[in-house]
Amino acid sequence: MPSWNPSCERWLDATLPQILPVQKRKLFGYPAWFEYGRMRLCLIETGLGIKSDPGVIRSVKDSGVPLKDFTRLGRDAGRTWTLFALTPAEGSWDEDALRFALGLLLSVPVPEGRSKTDRRPR
Repeated sequence: MPSWNPSCERWLDATLPQILPVQKRKLFGYPAWFEYGRMRLCLIETGLGIKSDPGVIRSVKDSGVPLKDFTRLGRDAGRTWTLFALTPAEGSWDEDALRFALGLLLSVPVPEGRSKTDRRPR
């Protein structure tokens, strides 16, 4: 039995391809969705990690959506990641709030990171 919410995973599998050109993969055994080769969302025990623009994350938090700071593998994930809290396992979750958060958070492109060719030599 997975430790993340499988009903939420099924909903995301049905909904995300309508919003983004994503591919589902596993990352450390957890479901993750990648957009153009970069991870955009991941489902873990405590919720759904979402990558978005820091200003959008701030405004969604201010609107009352239950977003928290997200740490991946115990490290600070920075300002571009947030966590939508979900109940673990088969518990209930707020589909309307998740739909609203996804609509706002995924409506903007993710800030592009520097590519390997842009790195300065040391």
